[in-house]
Parts: sequence; structure tokens; C-alpha cells
Amino acid sequence: MKQRSPLYTLAFTLFVCIACSLAVSGTVVVLGEKARADAAVARKRQILTMVNLAGADDELSRDEINERFATIRTVAVGLGNDTVDDEIDAERYDQEEAASDPTQSRDAPPNAAGIRRLPNVGVIYEVLDDTGAVEQVLVPISGQGYGGMMFGYLSLNADFTTSRDILFVRHSETPGLGARIDRPNWRASWEGRRIFNDQGEVAIRLVRGAGSAAEDPYQVDSVSRATGTSNGVQNMINFWL
Repeated sequence: MKQRSPLYTLAFTLFVCIACSLAVSGTVVVLGEKARADAAVARKRQILTMVNLAGADDELSRDEINERFATIRTVAVGLGNDTVDDEIDAERYDQEEAASDPTQSRDAPPNAAGIRRLPNVGVIYEVLDDTGAVEQVLVPISGQGYGGMMFGYLSLNADFTTSRDILFVRHSETPGLGARIDRPNWRASWEGRRIFNDQGEVAIRLVRGAGSAAEDPYQVDSVSRATGTSNGVQNMINFWL
């Protein structure tokens, strides 16, 4: 048997390496796109639950989720210039992922919320009524809690000054204490609270024993026996709003 030359062996090895690299790269791209698409659907599902367009236990297909989400408009907004960015696919855009990418983010200004990187673009979700008018707006919020980072949404009425609901979709707060931020009665206490004062400043405060929205419009009840969690919620509201 004729022995192959060293040049042939080198060329064959190089070919195999290139082929494997292309295969791995292609797989990463395909899986990355699938992961982003799956994450977008998961976000839509969470938002549908928050705005009562889906029940928490409803089993919905991807098509059903997209169909119900048709009454919600996702808007990409430049953080810092407050302009709408039409070049970004807002429904697929992952604000959290962008914050970890140096090409899509910048150092956050000093803050108590524990936010280190600020994405150049953020997203808001406009919930439309039957006439196509904006009924409520969901603002993504995140920040350091007692047990780690917390991620969620704050719902505002169309006037952008009063709140409707708050929902945390991911956190590590202590069960039975800080985790009470998931309880329906605590979430319901946010309805009708005034977030901004007449000067446009964030004026809402988490305080122990806050009354009704009519009695204490700028106060909402803090999480009992969970000071760290309450401070975390307050800090992220101050930062993102």
C-alpha cells in the first residue's frame, strides 16, 4: 500500500478541522436563534397572564400565545434619548441579554438597585383596548433583592402616573418572607397608586401599614418582615422609572 504524503495528511486534517468548525458554528447559530425564539414566547406567556389575557394554568400552544399577544404592542425605546427604535425586532429583543453584551450596553450610572450594565435599548409593552387605544403599559424592572436579582414588570395605566399591578417572573427571595411579593393580595395593593408626583418625579414609597390608594396614593404596603426585599423593590422602581 502506498504511503500517503505528509502534505496529504496535513491537508486532510485541515479539511476535517474546517468542516467541524463550520458544523459547530452552524449548530450554535441555529440553537441560538431557537433559544431566542423560545425566550420571546415565554415572555409573551408571562405578560398574557399579567394582563389577564391567559390564565396561569392555561395550556397554550405557540400559535395561541402569538394570537392572543396580537393586542399587545412591543416597543423598543432608546434608553437615554427616549426615541422609538424601529430597526429592532422588539418582540425578539432580549433586554437582559443585551445588558450583558458590551456592544449593546454601557456602564449603568451609580444606583442602589445593583444594576451594573444598562442596555442601550429597552422595551415596553403597550396593551391595547378594543379601539386600539393604549390601556396600560408594562415596564420591565429588575434589581437586587435580599436573595439575589429580581426580574419583573410594573404595569401603569395609560396616564403613565398610576400603577395597576406588579409581577415578578424570577427571583430568589426567601419562601414565606420576601417571596410574598408573588401573593395576589400584595400585588393587588399596587392598583391605583401614584408613581409620579406633579413634577414627574418618582414619589411612590413602600412603607409598613400603608392605607388604601385613596388614603395613601403615594404609598404601598411593604413586604412584612422582609426589609431587604422591600428595599430592593423600592430601589428598582426608583432606577427604572
